[in-house]
Amino acid sequence: MIRSILTALAVAGTVAAGTPAVAAEHKGDGDKVVARVNGEPIHLSQVKALYKSMAQGKNVPFKAVRQRIVEHMVDMEVVAQAAEKQGLADDPEVKERVSALRKRVIQDVYLNRQVQERLTEKKLREAYEKAVENRGGKPEVHARHILVESEDAANTIIEELDEGASFKELAKKRSTGPSSKRGGDLGWFKKGDMVESFSTAAFKMEPGTVSDEPVKTRFGYHVIKVEDRRKSEAPSFEEMKPKLEKRLSRRIIDDIVGKLREKADVTVEGGGSN
Repeated sequence: MIRSILTALAVAGTVAAGTPAVAAEHKGDGDKVVARVNGEPIHLSQVKALYKSMAQGKNVPFKAVRQRIVEHMVDMEVVAQAAEKQGLADDPEVKERVSALRKRVIQDVYLNRQVQERLTEKKLREAYEKAVENRGGKPEVHARHILVESEDAANTIIEELDEGASFKELAKKRSTGPSSKRGGDLGWFKKGDMVESFSTAAFKMEPGTVSDEPVKTRFGYHVIKVEDRRKSEAPSFEEMKPKLEKRLSRRIIDDIVGKLREKADVTVEGGGSN
């Protein structure tokens, strides 16, 4: 288990150290030493590089995992020094794996730099405008419901509501749906978010009104209360930017690889079943 973790971290750290952003960190003056292993320093920039490679797409604060990463890097250095003493640097298997890793690092740096050159703010803005063109202005409803098994039970609830009973309290006591703990609150939703018969009924109702008859779905019988209506707003550019960067980066890489393959003399051998 420890060996697999160390190997994964070592690969991630080596690849990350090849990126332009991390290379710039290593060039900075006064790079803080966070640990030493038999005199060999481990720098803060190396810790940050490994963090970046491990935390892509994850909302993990650097401060929360910094010490753990330092400890991992100390473990890695201890193992590496032991391996060096045994002369494994000249081992054929090591040389083969280092060669493969070197090629991967070169590939990553090349593609990263190509993406950085092509992924402009203008292209991101254009992608954003296209993505939100039809996303804003759609009607949404904020509703509550009480879900019961029979039509008779639903009609009884409607009568109690007509007599002044609290919708929230009845939902908490009588609804079989998971929203019962929230007083039947379903939050905001668009028409396509719910089953058709439920959505059709809810979107015909005005804010503050309760359905005058049960609404049947495959889940049972619903009594619906519409709290409010609105038109949705498209997400902001900043909210969508990370997804847009990821999507456009993938397209840029696909385009680069495709054009390089067109120019290359590629022969794929084998291909038959074993």
